[in-house]
Amino acid sequence: MEATEIDRRVDHFFTTMETVASAATALGRRLAYELGSDLNLLNYMRTDELGLSHMIADLLDPNGVHGQGSAFLELFLRLCDFNAAEVADDLSNIRVLREKRVSEGQIDIVLQSRMVDFLIIENKPYASEQPDQMERYASYIKRAHVREGGHLVYLSGRGTESHTMNASTQEEFAGRYATICYTSQGDRPSLSSWLRSCEARAKAPKVRVYLSDFADWVEQNFADLSEEISNA
Repeated sequence: MEATEIDRRVDHFFTTMETVASAATALGRRLAYELGSDLNLLNYMRTDELGLSHMIADLLDPNGVHGQGSAFLELFLRLCDFNAAEVADDLSNIRVLREKRVSEGQIDIVLQSRMVDFLIIENKPYASEQPDQMERYASYIKRAHVREGGHLVYLSGRGTESHTMNASTQEEFAGRYATICYTSQGDRPSLSSWLRSCEARAKAPKVRVYLSDFADWVEQNFADLSEEISNA
């Protein structure tokens, strides 16, 4: 093939690609204009560990500004495969605390019933665990909730199990301990699936938009990380 023919085909290829790229850009602009498809509230909010813990805690709070009562908390307990009746006898009166300092450390999210801490959530979207962290929190919740020993949730952005809880402690907390991934991995429970369930349950359109944006953001920012870990 002569050099001039090769040059012609190369020029044709790049001209075609420019046309395709231009069409894709125009389509993207049209979708953004009609659907606002690139707009996500989470892009303008604090999404570090503290910010995410704040958002999750507010959704779990039956008296939260979302106005949906205990619906989201009930869905979360179901996600964790916890028996709501065993967790607390009246979900509507649950208090949700953030960054609670105890002798065993600073706990991200604590659910409290009648002034008794009954469920701890350790949120690890990015960082690794501190030494013996979940073991210490298990010790705390047993001490705080003497009657049944309380419940524990490890919320993992990387989709990994906690490595700071002894096997004997995990066995002791069977049925009262759950690992929740940020994004779905097979049939494992995930934060994103909970947010989608909350979106379907919510009655207020404004709340549904917020939950949809939250779920989209989680899936966009954590899916690759979870897949990388699961394939390792």
